[in-house]
Amino acid sequence: MKKRTLLVVTGILFLALTFNGCKKDSTSKDYTPLFKNKVWTGEFHYTGSAVQPVSIEFKEGGSLTWHELLSDVSGTWKIENGVLTVSFAGNKGFTSEILGDNQLTNFQNLAANNFSMDNAMLNETAEVSLDNTVWTGPNIVVTFKPGNLVDLKLGGSTLYSNLSYSRAGKSIHFNPLTAYRWFVVISSSSEMKGSNMFSPDPTVYIYSLNK
Repeated sequence: MKKRTLLVVTGILFLALTFNGCKKDSTSKDYTPLFKNKVWTGEFHYTGSAVQPVSIEFKEGGSLTWHELLSDVSGTWKIENGVLTVSFAGNKGFTSEILGDNQLTNFQNLAANNFSMDNAMLNETAEVSLDNTVWTGPNIVVTFKPGNLVDLKLGGSTLYSNLSYSRAGKSIHFNPLTAYRWFVVISSSSEMKGSNMFSPDPTVYIYSLNK
């Protein structure tokens, strides 16, 4: 009887030590290489608005650039006990757990947030030239040209030619008109996801572009 009791106690202690060891490993792992000088892309939405694409460009030293339709915004990032915290001015931002080596999950908003993250994944798409490539979507044709220029054709007839575009952090900005913003995130080597907004219409339109 004593021998059996000893075996049970030993088993419980072994399981407890194993559990604690696994828990310690999950929080002590160095996740920094997954973010330093890396780009994560995904989707978010402002309160009461449609989901739209986003690109987050994490930089060495804890700074980052958030790329979205409205603008590019500077912020900071840090990792503590396996939890990522992304912060912006005015106490905005979010925390997230890191799932595996390429996905964020369990998003929690900071106090003053007016937006929520929906998903985000590590984007390791190669930075290749877009020159002379054509991307199509529903009633959309986007043609990239040398010299950071792009042609945009809508509905088979409306054409905006030789628009200047900027590219950073797997994202692209260009404006056919002053109030007509266009934003694209490069999801993979064969797919883009974008949004556009025409003032005063505040609706964000989502579309996927396939090469």
